[in-house]
Amino acid sequence: MRARGQSSSASRWLYLACSVAVLVISWAVRPETARAWLQDQTEVVRGLFGVSGGQSPPGDRAAGATGSTTAPVAIAEGGRKLTLYLPSHASPGLLEPVEASAGSAETPKELAVEAVNLLQASSAETGHRPALPPGTRLVAIFLDSGKAIVDLSAEFLATAPASAAEARVTLYALVNTLTSLPFAEEVRFLVGGEERTSYFDCFDLTVGYRFNPDIVARAPGIERSH
Repeated sequence: MRARGQSSSASRWLYLACSVAVLVISWAVRPETARAWLQDQTEVVRGLFGVSGGQSPPGDRAAGATGSTTAPVAIAEGGRKLTLYLPSHASPGLLEPVEASAGSAETPKELAVEAVNLLQASSAETGHRPALPPGTRLVAIFLDSGKAIVDLSAEFLATAPASAAEARVTLYALVNTLTSLPFAEEVRFLVGGEERTSYFDCFDLTVGYRFNPDIVARAPGIERSH
């Protein structure tokens, strides 16, 4: 039994050593993908060594946070609210702010995930045009030093927008929604875990995007969170 336990322990440490080697190589080549891999592997390693809790991986740290990101974030008085920016029917080519409940989401990452998921659901409920291309799913989202890195499924690039104006609305529906949260100042995009060069030759996907007030049709009573 003792020999079996020693063998199991050695296997765990070998797995950890291999994981560190893969992480170092991946980080040098593609940091965004390495962050996603690190997040997945953290829970695996914790399970192997019987560790619970602990600090979040670097990709989960919100900008300006002074402690754990598990602390609730106040979005608006009277309960946690999210401001979604949805395509306007009345003003084509522009976005309309729509307030939505954050539900049970509390941590910065939970709020960011809920905001992206609500972009699709609220489009159907409020009668706005769908904010994202059909079938688009949120694969992952990472928060790092004021940046929200959004990884979307391949469907995001499967349907070409009808015009550059439509592409602009699609991109900034995500950007304005996420940067209306107090911990995100910039949004970057991945598709299928990889960096892509452009969104149908309309927008450069190798750079980050910030809140764009010029694309908002009207915003009565709604202010930026930061």
